[in-house]
Amino acid sequence: MITLAEWLKDYQKLSEEIEYLEFKIDREKRELKRWVSGDLFGVRLTEGSIAVGLEERIDAMEWDLAHKMNDQISIERFVRVFDGLDNKILYHRYV
Repeated sequence: MITLAEWLKDYQKLSEEIEYLEFKIDREKRELKRWVSGDLFGVRLTEGSIAVGLEERIDAMEWDLAHKMNDQISIERFVRVFDGLDNKILYHRYV
């Protein structure tokens, strides 16, 4: 039987992954902005350039982020069904 503590570990791991993905997306969007309208505007791209495929990478990360956020919401819903004072304390502390 899976305990609330195990679910909370999964929840925390998922939260960290979401935070990191949000950071990576923000960083990639800033880089894209440099190529579209910033200091790198007009620079020719080569096949090995960092900007090649930048929009596709952003889209893939946003898709992954959306699924992780859905998983996080599912865990939150599931964890709420645990009874007992200890479980309620854990839920409010970590969720």
